[in-house]
Amino acid sequence: MSCNDFCCFLDKVGDGNTDHYCWQRPEDMTTDRRAYKIDPSNPGSDLAGETAAAMAAASIVFRHSNPTYANELLTHAHQVKFFSWRILAKLFFLRMVAVLLLA
Repeated sequence: MSCNDFCCFLDKVGDGNTDHYCWQRPEDMTTDRRAYKIDPSNPGSDLAGETAAAMAAASIVFRHSNPTYANELLTHAHQVKFFSWRILAKLFFLRMVAVLLLA
């Protein structure tokens, strides 16, 4: 998969209020866990950027103990980073078009 082939990013989010109120094993929890799809139509470049940064940082941790895994993390970090940049570029373009149309 090349950086240009990366088309979406999935995220699963819990509810902080519900999660912190419940004191049981995650395996036993029945609360709703929403999944979100980030793509050019459903932007979330901030989450994708944070994920890319976390993967790049993790690659540093594994650099000496597992170089193959570290390289894989770094490759995917670049893919997610470029994906988030493409979303930002599309949002910027659409806002500029809107500004020009309203001017």
